[in-house]
Amino acid sequence: TDENGVVVPESFQPYPTEKQMYVPSPNMAAAGAYLRESVGDNLEVLESMTCTGLTFRGVKDKTTEGELAEESVGGGQPKWELELRVREGGHYWYKLLDADIVVSALGAPQTATLLRDAAPHLAGPPSEVTSALCWTLMVAFDEQLDLPFHGAVLEGLDKSGVAWVANNNTKPGREAGEGRAECWTVQMGPQWGADRASLSAGDASEELLGQFLKTMGKEGLEPVYCKAFKWNNSYPVSPSIPENGDSFYFDAEMSLGACGDWSRGPRASDAYFTGTQLGEHILDSLKSSDFQGLFL
Repeated sequence: TDENGVVVPESFQPYPTEKQMYVPSPNMAAAGAYLRESVGDNLEVLESMTCTGLTFRGVKDKTTEGELAEESVGGGQPKWELELRVREGGHYWYKLLDADIVVSALGAPQTATLLRDAAPHLAGPPSEVTSALCWTLMVAFDEQLDLPFHGAVLEGLDKSGVAWVANNNTKPGREAGEGRAECWTVQMGPQWGADRASLSAGDASEELLGQFLKTMGKEGLEPVYCKAFKWNNSYPVSPSIPENGDSFYFDAEMSLGACGDWSRGPRASDAYFTGTQLGEHILDSLKSSDFQGLFL
């Protein structure tokens, strides 16, 4: 952007064509649905449930050095008992679920809270992570903006606050129908979001729209749809990367792991990578006699 925070079209540099980009179709939820279906009958997904507590039945205590202090004899019981809050219609109720291995693939604050009592040593790293707040705008126009790009990462955040923009109609399965022109997603930078954390969604929509149009050099356009969303803990500013070079945390004695963008980097791909790496680590560990002997 220039000194006024307006995009300079001539400065646009295309993304390297050799790098593959993946976009779910026809919507973002399709990614999760695809992964779920690809596993087949080996996966059972429990929906409308929130894990509110963990009870460990295996090793009762651990010394500060992480060595086993006292081992229970559970008579073949699963190592973990999960407390789940179930939402059914307008009602809530609780149930218990047994598990041999537990993995938290949540955000840093949620992971720290969930593991705080059951595994303080694993709750420590995510509790130290600082996360950014991000305001995001979804805005549609009945005319094309005629910008020289379909998406862009912008420099000059100190002037415009706009960090990233994307034309949703250029994504697979989102093509505009007759009478519709363009729908854009706009994400603001971390400082802009932090300075406006207390804004209402309505006030944020108005300010976001004005800043977007000014940055794109399209002031005066009227949208046909405009809505702002506040994304708390959108990405880690200071990831808690393990010292051993992994992108996850795993306690083999407790059969407990934790991963997420907070343990590697700020992108969705980082979160995906940590989950994949932890899953592969657990599968490899299950093949070892040492790990199998940990199940009571």
